Amino acid sequence: MRITTFYDEQDVAKALLGVLHETGHALYERGLPAAFARQPVGQAAGMAAHESQSLIVEMQACRSDAFLAFLGAGLRRAFGVPAAAAAPANLARRLLGRPPVGRWSLHFRRNPSQFSVAKAMRVLGYRPGVDLAEGMRRTEAWLRAEGYLQR
Repeated sequence: MRITTFYDEQDVAKALLGVLHETGHALYERGLPAAFARQPVGQAAGMAAHESQSLIVEMQACRSDAFLAFLGAGLRRAFGVPAAAAAPANLARRLLGRPPVGRWSLHFRRNPSQFSVAKAMRVLGYRPGVDLAEGMRRTEAWLRAEGYLQR
């Protein structure tokens, strides 16, 4: 099996995702039944199926936090990249252009709102596990640990 792709030294993310996309094609080919190789039943279902499998690898699996954590660990081992730079949240920002915090966070900062849980308590029997102050402390700690907030 052969994988062909391009490499742009000025755009590492494009090069990386291009290689991962082509890897999706290779994985699809590897998954075809070997017992039926060179027979119609053992060939790809068509270009649409082939491309869809590659896009699942490129656009879903390789943009996931789990993959970014795996990539970060590899960058640290192979190139000595500092832990903060190799953190999934930082890789998402730097390589994928994903914002560190979702677009709704800006909306909520500009438009402060209050929401009551009274109806959920009354109708569903909901009871908060922590009070608001503790929930805010936990949320801030998580955002800092994930690299969404600077120290």
